[in-house]
Amino acid sequence: MKYETEFKVIDLILASDYETRGVDAFSLCIIKMERQIRRVFTHIVYQCPNLSTNEIVPLIDALANNKNIYFRHFIEGINSIHPKSVEEMFGDNYQEEKSKIDSALEKRNKLFHGQLTGENISRQDLIEFISHIRCWCSTCASYFQKNIGYDGFARKSYQKSCETEIFKDIKWPFKNVKEYSEFLVELQKKA
Repeated sequence: MKYETEFKVIDLILASDYETRGVDAFSLCIIKMERQIRRVFTHIVYQCPNLSTNEIVPLIDALANNKNIYFRHFIEGINSIHPKSVEEMFGDNYQEEKSKIDSALEKRNKLFHGQLTGENISRQDLIEFISHIRCWCSTCASYFQKNIGYDGFARKSYQKSCETEIFKDIKWPFKNVKEYSEFLVELQKKA
């Protein structure tokens, strides 16, 4: 699946006349963005030469057992593993776009937990956030595809890349699933 296909459902929701279309599309957008960055992270992790198909389930379990890993941790994880940071891959307006994403995530935390933001967020405000999230995801998809050969939307992130040259200079902070689990714990302390 590609970015355009992934976000067709957002277009359908926004084109509807449902009263909750703003918050529904916003919520789904956030989920898609968070899933994209997680998939990019797990794709990079799986390129470690010591990991094979036998470790896929234990890798998934290790991540599932770390229940406090979020969007910011995955970005920190990518930055810790890959020679190019997410900021370098993203380009010039990273800080500006990242601050908009951070703001959207703050709103998400309130909305997902049924709390009030105290800001009287309108449907139009949510649609503006959706626009920023889509821009972020699209830009990331392009740059991740170019830099790691995977855009974060293809269904199988645990697959070895045919472009092994991209990963040859990585100094892996783990060599096995146990060390990966320890790496995940450390990520939670950093971000």
